[in-house]
Amino acid sequence: MSRALTALLLAALGCGDSGTTDALPGDGGRADAAPMDADVLECDGGACVNRRCRLLDYFEGEAEDGLVVGELEEGALVPYETGGDATYVFGFQGGVMIQPVVDLPAERLADEPCVTVTFRHRADPAYPEEAGELEFFPETVIIDSLEPEGERYRGGAYADQMGWSAADGVRMILEAEVRGVDWALRTELPLRVVDQDGWDECDVVPTVFAAGCEVVELAGEIAVDAIGDTTELACDETAPVTLTIAPTDVEVPDGCYDLTRTLDVERGCIDSQELMVGGTLEATWVFPADSAMECYQSYGIAEGACMCP
Repeated sequence: MSRALTALLLAALGCGDSGTTDALPGDGGRADAAPMDADVLECDGGACVNRRCRLLDYFEGEAEDGLVVGELEEGALVPYETGGDATYVFGFQGGVMIQPVVDLPAERLADEPCVTVTFRHRADPAYPEEAGELEFFPETVIIDSLEPEGERYRGGAYADQMGWSAADGVRMILEAEVRGVDWALRTELPLRVVDQDGWDECDVVPTVFAAGCEVVELAGEIAVDAIGDTTELACDETAPVTLTIAPTDVEVPDGCYDLTRTLDVERGCIDSQELMVGGTLEATWVFPADSAMECYQSYGIAEGACMCP
């Protein structure tokens, strides 16, 4: 486990809010220029790192090609491929992030393992409509001390946030750069972002993470298809109401989600909302992306606790 991953765990326990961390200037850019107490972890802006790494000056010249970047699968590094997939996850605060790992030759870090790691994201010009929220998350910068992995050095998996909403199908150009005190390596490649189950056409339907659940939010026109007989019902007794939504801002592929729902609605709510067969209303549906999950649901109408007219 890299020190940066340990640092992220410490940050989650109380080192502060998440954010970009910049290196602090040191004396000459070498480890032996740092104070004697520099091996302690220091938290600033959400990242906890070895204080000695913060005190170094990092190389500012042009980066060379040769950096390997990818993600871990069952502990093994799988490098990203040009036009391939990068897996996103939801963080504990609800943000969406990929978790890239950097890998580089050992000789680059023979004298000093401290580095700055930068990930930059921008829209893929070949897919300009599939950029998601990248414009709001252009860059992540981390200070780390890399660990040996055989004849290579490796760092990660880093929390590289790229949005708040589910990012299935987002296309981006990922630039990864690692800078030591007297060298820099980089790579750049186009990627498609997918969830942990890989690509599925249903993933194009936007989801958000709320109250411990991944939920679908669909805005659209709701049609009232059917209402059960309410003539003999008391105010708080229920009748079936069948609704169908026609989403206005997203296309839902056939078979992905049931866009017709039958709800048990109190007679008082049917009357007070003036629901009638053939009527329509504009509303938003919220329901779990996984039908097996018990999550908050709402279908654009009040279903209970209504006053009778």
